[in-house]
Amino acid sequence: MLTISVIHSETADILSVEDNGIGVKKYNLPYIFQKGFTGDSTDSRKKATGMGLYLVKKMADDLNLHLEAASQWGKSFKIVIFFPKLRSNGGK
Repeated sequence: MLTISVIHSETADILSVEDNGIGVKKYNLPYIFQKGFTGDSTDSRKKATGMGLYLVKKMADDLNLHLEAASQWGKSFKIVIFFPKLRSNGGK
């Protein structure tokens, strides 16, 4: 199951995407955005390329967006993207 939600705050719009898949082991979380990283070489990840989250991070960096990731091994994976709100100059 995939759960997508948005929270609006005064400073940012926060997009959260969470699944109920196998997740990522805690010790692998610091590496998930590295190019080619696929984690464990189990049968469920044999077709992984390690490019998806790398590209997400690259695009977020290009757009100056902050990312956070969290996981519970065997239960879920969640990625949160923070879209800062831009101040309007009142049309000036």
